[in-house]
Order: sequence, then C-alpha cells, then structure tokens
Amino acid sequence: MRLGSKDLTVTAAPMFCIRTQALTAIIVIILMLTPIALVKTFPIMKAVAQVQSTDQPETLQNNALLLQGVNATAPAGRDEDIYTIPSGGDIYRITGEVFNNDTVRFGSVRVSATLIDSNGQTIGEGSAHTSPSGIQPGSQAPFEINIFNTSVKGGISAISNFTLQVNGNRQALTFR
Repeated sequence: MRLGSKDLTVTAAPMFCIRTQALTAIIVIILMLTPIALVKTFPIMKAVAQVQSTDQPETLQNNALLLQGVNATAPAGRDEDIYTIPSGGDIYRITGEVFNNDTVRFGSVRVSATLIDSNGQTIGEGSAHTSPSGIQPGSQAPFEINIFNTSVKGGISAISNFTLQVNGNRQALTFR
C-alpha cells in the first residue's frame, strides 16, 4: 500500500506545478490588461446646432465639439450654400467637419441631422460618423450625411431647414 501512495504523491506534485503555472499566467494576463480597463468613458457629450437663414455661415459649437464648414449640396456635384435648398435630385447631402476642442479624445463621434419643412415639422432624419470616428484633442474629422429623396416626406424640395446634433464618447485615462 505504501508504494501506491508514493506513486500518487509523485503524480500529484507535477499536476500541482502545472496548476500553479497556469494561475501565474492568468495573473500576468490580468495585470497586462489592467491599463486598458482603466480607460474611462464619460457620458455622451452633445452639441445641438440650429441652422438659420443668414448671410454668413457661422461655426456651431459647444464646449468640446465644434461643427465647422457645414454645407448642404445637391447631387451631381452642384455645390450650393448651406442656406440654399436644392430643388431636384435624389440625394440631399450635408457635409462639414467636427473639431475636438477638448483636452481628451472623443470616440464614436456621430453627427445627426433632422430635416424640417416650412411649417416646422420634421420630415426626415439622417446621420453619419465622422471619418475617422475617433477624434484626438485639437484634431478635426470630416462627416458626410446622405439623405435619399425617398426617405424625406414630401421629397427633398420640401426641406426648408435642418438641425445638427453631435454625439461623442468623451474618453480619458484614469490612473490609480
């Protein structure tokens, strides 16, 4: 009986070593991933901009994300001012740039447009991410929202105004 118990002890020792090595490997992996887990995502920041008919385009902003160079264009490359609504075509295109005026990165930056008719009623919506969708501090990224004629109640010619909203995840590293 003693011999069998010795065999069991000899077999158990290497298995204990394997378990210890596996546990050590898991701890090392967890320690390597800890800095990634310390990235904190703040609630979505929003900038809402109402586009009004004026002679001069203006920069629309909040404290962190700025809308710049916003234009509305008709299809087939006919560039038109933001305040001139195209009367024909299949696509209503809104372009511009979002500038990160904050000290931290914004991820998943998305610009949303709400199309409004002459009665102030919502007649369509569209949105797009900036390219790239993450914006570093002091950097800018373009966006292009394409809204098809079939998704606008009354067609593109019914658009008299639109609002833009910018959403992004404010990200910062936290150290412990």
